[in-house]
Amino acid sequence: MSPKEKSIIDKERKQVKAFLTAIRQENEAIGENLASMVSLIASLRKNYLGIKLTLDVFEERLGNK
Repeated sequence: MSPKEKSIIDKERKQVKAFLTAIRQENEAIGENLASMVSLIASLRKNYLGIKLTLDVFEERLGNK
C-alpha cells in the first residue's frame, strides 16, 4: 500500500470515527429525552387515575352506578 493510499484510509477512518461519535451523542440525547418523557407520562397517568377514582366515587354516591 502506497503512502498516499494509507493517508486516504487514515483520513476515512477518522471521518467514520467522527460520524460514529456524532451518532452516539445523538442517541444519548434521545435516551435522555425518553427518560424525561417516562417521568411525565407516569405523572399524567397518576393524575388520570386520581380523577377517575374521584369521578367513580361521586357517581357511586349519586347512585349512577
